[in-house]
Amino acid sequence: MAASLALITGLIGWVPDAHASKSGTRRDSAPSGPAYGQRSDVRELADHLATQHSLPKAWVRQQLAQAHYIQSIPRLVLPPAPGQRKNWAAYRDRFIEPKRIEAGLAFWREHRQALSRAEAQYGVPADIIVGIIGVETYYGRHLGNYRILDALTTLSLDFPAEHPRASERRDFFRAELGHFLVQLKRYPKRS
Repeated sequence: MAASLALITGLIGWVPDAHASKSGTRRDSAPSGPAYGQRSDVRELADHLATQHSLPKAWVRQQLAQAHYIQSIPRLVLPPAPGQRKNWAAYRDRFIEPKRIEAGLAFWREHRQALSRAEAQYGVPADIIVGIIGVETYYGRHLGNYRILDALTTLSLDFPAEHPRASERRDFFRAELGHFLVQLKRYPKRS
C-alpha cells in the first residue's frame, strides 16, 4: 500500500511545497474545526502509527496535534440513502468525454517514462494508473479543498459509526494517514 501511495502521489506531480505547508496541509484552506491535539485517542493513534512506521513518536504527535476536525468530511463518506439508485450512464458520461480523454493522453505522453518505470516495478499497467489519476484528480487539476492531514485524521478518529463498514473504513484511513506521515517525514524540505 505504501508503494502504491508513493507511486500515485509521485505520478500526479505531488509537489508538497506547491500544495502543502509543513504540517502536510494545503495552504489555501484554513482549519475549520477544533484541534485534535488534546484528545487521548490522538496520542494513542500517534504512538501506534509511529511504531508501525518507524517514525519518531514526538514528531507524529506534533503532526496530529496540528490536525483539525472537519465537520463536513464524515457526511461525505456516507453511502446514499436507501432507494437512491446510482446512474451509471451519468457517471460514465462525466469521465468519458473528449476533454478528459485529451487531458489523459497529454498526461500519459508527458509522464511516459515514469509510467513505464512504475509498470515495470509495481506491475500496474500504465493505463490503469492514468485512469485512476484521471478519476481522482482530473490529472492534477482538482487537488481538493481540505487539508490532507485534517481529512485523514478526521476519517481516522471520527469516521461515522452509522456507515455499514465503519470499522473497515476507519482502519483504511488510519493506514492512509500512516502512509501520508511517512511521505511527510521523508520529504521535509519539500513540505
